Amino acid sequence: RLCGERKRRDANVAVMQAMILGVTLSTLSGLVMYFGIDLILSPMDMAPETHGYAKNYLQILAMSMPFIGIMTAGNQCMRGAGDTRIPFYGLALVNIVNVSVSSLLVQYGYGVTGIAIGTALGWVTGAAVVFYFLVTAKSSSKLMFRPKRFHVNWPMIRRIVKVGIPALGESAGVWLIHITMFQMISTLGQSVMGSHTLIVRLEGLAYMPGWALAMPATTLVGQYIGLGDPVRARRAVFLCWMMAICVMTTLG
Repeated sequence: RLCGERKRRDANVAVMQAMILGVTLSTLSGLVMYFGIDLILSPMDMAPETHGYAKNYLQILAMSMPFIGIMTAGNQCMRGAGDTRIPFYGLALVNIVNVSVSSLLVQYGYGVTGIAIGTALGWVTGAAVVFYFLVTAKSSSKLMFRPKRFHVNWPMIRRIVKVGIPALGESAGVWLIHITMFQMISTLGQSVMGSHTLIVRLEGLAYMPGWALAMPATTLVGQYIGLGDPVRARRAVFLCWMMAICVMTTLG
């Protein structure tokens, strides 16, 4: 909305506060994951060996959580300003580093630890890319993150939190559903669990286009509202909605 209103300075303030929140909350999540991993995994009906693999993997991944916060907050800021290319390149690089490093380490006998290290390094690399484009303002969004002007702006943080709390509730609900289903399916045996994991991946082919189209819908609606043009905002919603229905129905 700030970009739609042509308030570039305020948009940069929002970037700063989003990064502060992203790093703070992701760091707290990482600490909970690292030190509370046994409590998190306790409801799962896992074999001792599987439990050990999961604990090892998640504790290593927990160390990369601050970088995930940087990348997620930075990507969403750029998308909100209309730049979806840099977030795409950053996530593509995350996957390339992840697959390359993980494959190399597994080949040298590091197993699950190697996969976890590859995943963590992927997120670190992606965060570095996003941070670079925000600090240099070389993204097409022209947003800028100025470390020298680091400060907390409580009115902007309250505005972000007000918008973010419903999204947090949505994500938490999805996470709880997945955990509950995982716990139920884990009681049916390892073969069923393996089938479930594969099916969830295939299922993504149907619903991922909806998530993809949600990004331009969010960006366009926010910018048109900022411009004071609710008619075009509604039109953007309708077009994205229709495309999502057509694509998801076909893939489904």
